[in-house]
Amino acid sequence: MVTSRRPPMKMTVVTVVLNDEAHLRGTIESVLGQDWSNVEYIIIDGGSTDSTFSIIKEYRTKIHRIISERDDGIYPAMNKGIELATGEYIHFMNSGDSFYDNGVISRIFGRAHQSADIIYGDTQFWYPDGKTRIVKAHPPDEIWKPFFNHQAAFFRTSLLKSNGFDPKYRPVSDFHFVMKSSSEGAELSYLPIVVNTYLIGGDIFHQEFKAVLLYWETTQMFAGTWEMKWYYLRKILWIGFITKMIKPILPKELFFRLQRLFRKFFPES
Repeated sequence: MVTSRRPPMKMTVVTVVLNDEAHLRGTIESVLGQDWSNVEYIIIDGGSTDSTFSIIKEYRTKIHRIISERDDGIYPAMNKGIELATGEYIHFMNSGDSFYDNGVISRIFGRAHQSADIIYGDTQFWYPDGKTRIVKAHPPDEIWKPFFNHQAAFFRTSLLKSNGFDPKYRPVSDFHFVMKSSSEGAELSYLPIVVNTYLIGGDIFHQEFKAVLLYWETTQMFAGTWEMKWYYLRKILWIGFITKMIKPILPKELFFRLQRLFRKFFPES
């Protein structure tokens, strides 16, 4: 008796980019290099004026949808990707970042059936000086702590299509989405797998103090407790001191070196 083998679950990967000719090719190669055979790839370009779009066109036969037009920032662009996605899960691998290796999707979805609404893992942070460190994500019952990197997450498409990212909470709209979804009953699953590399220096790096204030606001909106209030009060004071007093007077390379050393001993900071 011949039985037909079920094709692998369809995944959608979305890359958002604006004027990043230096890093985009590595991101595209990372996505196309995945050994998962059923990947829908979408690129949303915000109307780049450098050679970014020329790089995209080099891969056009392997990219399912390409949008190139001005938009209002990263989260509206990600929402465009959500509208176009037809896979069961969506992964956002934005320009400058990459999958940790070619077998990430297979390790997550190939061996055991995954059914959670949001599946996430760990991230390798990549610093401008070439140094790296692995950052472990928090388990679902501590998801209110500093958020797992969204490039390390797979979101059920139907969940994203129902809500999407609220740009009002930039640069932590992804955290707001996860906290809101969790409060409404979405299931989260953490896997101790390094999913991606993340190039330090993006949107949130330049808005750390705003980000921690919005983390605070979001946790109080959906799940505020005294433990959370105390946790974020300390972070607000610490990040405020770092961003207002220390970061402006240090060369970026020295700042990152001290940051890595500090977080080696105080990873929650």
